[in-house]
Amino acid sequence: MSDNQSVDQRIVGKLGHILNTSKFGFRKEPIFSPERLLFALENPAPRPKSISLEGDVFVISSEDAYVDGLASAVVNFIEEAEHHAKMTKTGSELSGVVTPLKAEDTGLIPESLSLLIEDGVAQDFPEGLLDWASLDYSGGFLKETDRPKLITGGVMLERADELGAIGSLGLAHRLLEAQSQGRQIFPVESRGVHVFIMPRTRLVFNGGSEPEVYVPAMEWKNGLYEWVLRWHWVVSDPEFRYGGSGFGDQHRFIRLLKLK
Repeated sequence: MSDNQSVDQRIVGKLGHILNTSKFGFRKEPIFSPERLLFALENPAPRPKSISLEGDVFVISSEDAYVDGLASAVVNFIEEAEHHAKMTKTGSELSGVVTPLKAEDTGLIPESLSLLIEDGVAQDFPEGLLDWASLDYSGGFLKETDRPKLITGGVMLERADELGAIGSLGLAHRLLEAQSQGRQIFPVESRGVHVFIMPRTRLVFNGGSEPEVYVPAMEWKNGLYEWVLRWHWVVSDPEFRYGGSGFGDQHRFIRLLKLK
């Protein structure tokens, strides 16, 4: 056993005066604030068994561990607790009614894209008056026969029609607007797990030799801890020879709840 190890190494400190540690002893330089540690200890995220708290005194201990390692473990614990809190933070639920705008009125269309025109009709179909309470976010669209568990953009658009999916750029705009007001716009359990496709607005890349169609999508951004707008390339080639990643288990449609 080296000089830097012992059977039971411990860091003991008061929350008002947290010490940094090194292999050469203690240094009076805080490595995390008392507020962050208290927040982590009160958070529902699992607490390492090595950390105990009695009043304003905390004890961190572990067998056969470097003191430096214990300090790092506490920092990791705090960061994980803060991440957990941000991932599970909820706002007020969506309620009331809303009318999605036309895509061209949202201000969200990038300069590189424009609305797809088919048979003289712009491929943008905003939903009209919607009740927030009527939205269903549970709609996956893969079938058991899909092998591998991936479909092309062309098939995805067919499924959107079959399943009655809603989701326009105008709806994405209203969702982002609600999020900026502190409201919860998608289920917490979907954060970092699901991507919500908006198939009722289809755009095309300007200047390409071949038409490249894109649809809006809402994805959770961990670093920002919020939902953001993305553009997904609708690739119809089943071999994906020209790029694109297809649509799989993580993708979801938004649909209207069936009222009894």
